[in-house]
Amino acid sequence: SALPTGIFDHLTNLRRLYLYRIQLSALPTGIFDHLTNLRRLYLYRIQLSALPTGIFDHLTNLRYLYLWQNQLSAVPTGIFDHLTNLRYLYLWQNQLSAVPTGIFDH
Repeated sequence: SALPTGIFDHLTNLRRLYLYRIQLSALPTGIFDHLTNLRRLYLYRIQLSALPTGIFDHLTNLRYLYLWQNQLSAVPTGIFDHLTNLRYLYLWQNQLSAVPTGIFDH
């Protein structure tokens, strides 16, 4: 299944978003662009196999990102560059064998 484009566009004051135990293999590009006040994003056990480049670019206030128990086999270079307030990142129980060098330099 897929999330409709624009589903979160009017939730600009949302601070926490839980997507848990649903069948999503991909997230639409721009799905989180209007969630600029989001502090915690839970994307676990949803069968994600890939993260679109730029998916987190507008989440500059995000502090917690939960991506565990998905099917991620790679993390795109630069995916976390705009998450300047990120404090906790959970990636366990994915299919990752390595992450790109320098992915946490920003």
